[in-house]
Amino acid sequence: MSVYNGEKYLREAIDSILNQTFTDFEFLIVNDGSTDRTAEILRSYDDARIKIINNEENIGLTKSLNKGLGMARGEYIARMDADDVAIPERLEKEFEFMESHLDYAAVGTLIKILDKNSKVIGSVDKPTEDDQIREFLKKDNCIAHGSAMIRNVCLQDVGLYDESMEKAQDYDLWLRLSEKYKLFNIPEYLCMWRSHEDSISAKHSNEQMHFVEMAKARANGRREMQRAHYSNKPKFSVLMANYNNSKYIAETIQSVLDQKFKDWELVIVDDCSTDNSIKVIKPYLKDVRIRLLKNKVNIGYIGTLKRLIY
Repeated sequence: MSVYNGEKYLREAIDSILNQTFTDFEFLIVNDGSTDRTAEILRSYDDARIKIINNEENIGLTKSLNKGLGMARGEYIARMDADDVAIPERLEKEFEFMESHLDYAAVGTLIKILDKNSKVIGSVDKPTEDDQIREFLKKDNCIAHGSAMIRNVCLQDVGLYDESMEKAQDYDLWLRLSEKYKLFNIPEYLCMWRSHEDSISAKHSNEQMHFVEMAKARANGRREMQRAHYSNKPKFSVLMANYNNSKYIAETIQSVLDQKFKDWELVIVDDCSTDNSIKVIKPYLKDVRIRLLKNKVNIGYIGTLKRLIY
């Protein structure tokens, strides 16, 4: 959760997470330079699961979420907005879905709409199945950001939130995730979204639409590149995970280059090496068959292998 001057609804949002039927979580809350009573409200909680991250100045939602992700330890990331309310069974049902559907990257839920007095004034139904979601995403967002649970390794794979997207960062993320993984909406109302005059969608609708169109354009560009790539795809891919192997990696890469069979690509994922591995690898990137991807945080050997495969 990231919060900026959210004193009005913050306690209701926090309590709805603390009162979940699923209790094995850490609750990272980024106070994004608030100047109201937000900090006071956060300090009033005495729950070991809550970890408060204080930004000295306001850096915006996208950067704050990435900051929180850099500290997150969970296998799954559940999003929560500071003015929304989660139904008590939300995390439990999302966790059960993700545990039983290992090929899915994210799951959201249907949502009910609250007014400023916490009265339900409507609901939003969105597509639930992956194929429906993929088609809908070409036109608009259909996964409520504050209702979503995301597999952390998949988040790392697509590079977290794009910090150039000041708004519609969730829409951009769903588009990127949908290009590699499956998405789902649980057909139950497990989250309540608040409609009020101070919400981002209300105060910055024109700016929001600008970033929505930017996300669409970028997704279209990636689809064009993918079509071009697969029209000339290699016979097979060589996958290499690297962490602090600067002593041997040059010899390993060279052994691939020396193969008599030449129709391959070599994909290297570096898991936040602290030695000079990147410096050793970079000269080999002159060969167009070799690509280097870098994890933003260390996710371990298994996580890096999953990123290579997907």
